[in-house]
Amino acid sequence: YFAELLGASFTAGSPTIFVGGTVDFTDLSTGNPTSWAWTFEGGDPATSNLQNPSVVYPVAGTYDVTLTVGDGTNTNTLVRPDYILVKEEILAIDPGAVTVGVEAGSTIAALLVNKFWNATEDCDWVTVSPSGGISGGNITISYDANTGVQRECVITFATATASVDFILTQTGVAEILSLDPMSATVDLAASSIDVVLTSNTNWTLAETCDWLTVAPESGEGNAVLTLTYDENTTFDDRECLIHVAAST
Repeated sequence: YFAELLGASFTAGSPTIFVGGTVDFTDLSTGNPTSWAWTFEGGDPATSNLQNPSVVYPVAGTYDVTLTVGDGTNTNTLVRPDYILVKEEILAIDPGAVTVGVEAGSTIAALLVNKFWNATEDCDWVTVSPSGGISGGNITISYDANTGVQRECVITFATATASVDFILTQTGVAEILSLDPMSATVDLAASSIDVVLTSNTNWTLAETCDWLTVAPESGEGNAVLTLTYDENTTFDDRECLIHVAAST
């Protein structure tokens, strides 16, 4: 009968990681060891007595790993120089912001990234292609024509641990805000009239007359305003000024 010689050996689940990543080590030692003494250069923890430890590497670089195993009588050590490679995550977009005209078109931005990413935006007038991947390259950002006022879209390029924004600003046409009719004279009986609002932007209205209500009081684009007024029980004429203004 020959006893198996004591020999330190191990492997790592992924010896190449990004900063802040975790490496899971697996003991492959022979000879039935009963103790394990690990040393992890650059790791957290820096040492361990577990058989199969997990280690976080917070700083980029290449690092040695040492394992000494023992069986109560003998020990054996294995050193693996530069066994762990910790890479700095790269995520950048160039340019980071672009302003375009009112016409439909597209623009190109260069994405520099070295891990899986995806792009998200909440703008129904913008399309990003590609919208995800495992490497960088030229990103095409397409946009529709703008018939309204200036608008902005924030596109976020994100990995699991970092993100960067690209801001697309599209100029707009001149603000349009008009009422038809611009004024009206009504009878003394309670009733209502409709006024057509023509607009290419957000708007709000204000009035301070307790005998009149207007609906809706705010909106976006064209609308029909309903002006509802109470009966005038006095002998005097009365007037109400309704102010409509563009809003953001």
